Amino acid sequence: MYFDNVDKFNLEEYIKNSDKIYAHVFENEEKDIIRTETLKEHLELSIKYFYKIIENKELDNVFSNFEINMINGFSDEGKVLFKEMLKNTIYMHDLGKINCNFQYYKMRNDFFKEDINCSLNNSNHSMLSSLIYINHYFIKIKQHKEKSENGILRTIMLLNAYVISKHHGNFDSFDRFKEKFLDLDEEGYKLCGEELSLFSKVYKEEIVFNSKNKFLYRLFKNAEKLLDNSEQENKLEGICFYIYERFLSSILLACDYYSTSNFKNGLEIKDFGKIGDIEEFYKSFKDTDVYKSIRKYENKNYGKTKDFSDLKDINVLRDELFLDSEKSMLKNIDRDIFYLEAPTGSGKSNAAFNLSFKIIEKFKNINKIFYVYPFNTLIEQNIETLNKIFKGKDIMDKIAVINSLVPIKTEKIHYKDIDKKESSDVLDENYEISLLNRQFLHYPMILTTHVSLFNYFLGFLKKIYFLLLRLPTAL
Repeated sequence: MYFDNVDKFNLEEYIKNSDKIYAHVFENEEKDIIRTETLKEHLELSIKYFYKIIENKELDNVFSNFEINMINGFSDEGKVLFKEMLKNTIYMHDLGKINCNFQYYKMRNDFFKEDINCSLNNSNHSMLSSLIYINHYFIKIKQHKEKSENGILRTIMLLNAYVISKHHGNFDSFDRFKEKFLDLDEEGYKLCGEELSLFSKVYKEEIVFNSKNKFLYRLFKNAEKLLDNSEQENKLEGICFYIYERFLSSILLACDYYSTSNFKNGLEIKDFGKIGDIEEFYKSFKDTDVYKSIRKYENKNYGKTKDFSDLKDINVLRDELFLDSEKSMLKNIDRDIFYLEAPTGSGKSNAAFNLSFKIIEKFKNINKIFYVYPFNTLIEQNIETLNKIFKGKDIMDKIAVINSLVPIKTEKIHYKDIDKKESSDVLDENYEISLLNRQFLHYPMILTTHVSLFNYFLGFLKKIYFLLLRLPTAL
């Protein structure tokens, strides 16, 4: 795995009384705390899901491509530091919960009762998490021997910190993030000075930033200059930074939500909605009368007719389209894009289903299918087609329509009653897992619109960032 042997932030070394710090509390209807999760437990669970996502989505090559495009030519030590900063964006995302006001007022943690500061109206944690992350890696990068690499490493450090700062809210801009650290009345600036007491007893590293040394000002100025220059000199490099930022945001949100849901519901997320065995889909498709008729035509007539101008049976043209597209795709199977153009009524849907199944049959690392349509009415038509193909089979449970018209697909969950020592599959009546599946597209086959697809790439709402992670190996 790409992150094997990459160091994780040492919580016990840098955080005092780390075992006394809560990340979440679970309350009953009477608002009594019945269960707590420590910060360490939450962060360990987050990194566990980080590894599960990488394995499930086979993302090693994605991270390798980021490395090639962002730090090409770096020393081995520089590459290791890049990996470490990336991994610890996940692991350090909630360190700001060491804020004693957060612990006492939001976690009702009496251990921090003597440390609270009522005069400081700050019980937040995301910006403090960013500050700790920047502070820790500013020190590490300063010790890095290859000084020529430090500019890019510090820029990536700030980009990662921005992702951390927004993991509980919608995304705005990197300029706004800079303002929060450089403007006198903003949270980040205050945390470096007048609000240090909120966490200084717990965080063991000295905060190296203050209004006199201007370190943060120079960090942001140099980062903006580097990003502007890279975009002017190489547009693709600028695009890579953009994709990196959105992709990392999607991963962090997923890890945080999965681990929090795991604690809250006591259910480990195991099914990420990938196609495990394409034959489960393909076999049903091959059993249809249409498919059998096409293969019969292939054996008897395909390739024998050169002129179709006098043809009166449209099904022959549909068969030809189906077989020509399959033949052409298999001939060019090493290409990234396959374009199929044909008029309405020519059998594109059947041809597209066949090509999708054929691709996944050939490439095991591709494990999800997206069908993207210009209109919702076309989705409805193709759902009818799929219902005919998979009629009476459980496969339709693995197909979801994602648009503004269709409600959330209710899932069954495997519930285990510890007291009765029984387990069973029951409907998700509280919609906890069903909502999570919808938010993160835990479905093997998805029908959606091009509006939704472009939102995944260009939108700035938090809920949109959930979904980008699902696309790297999807069709």
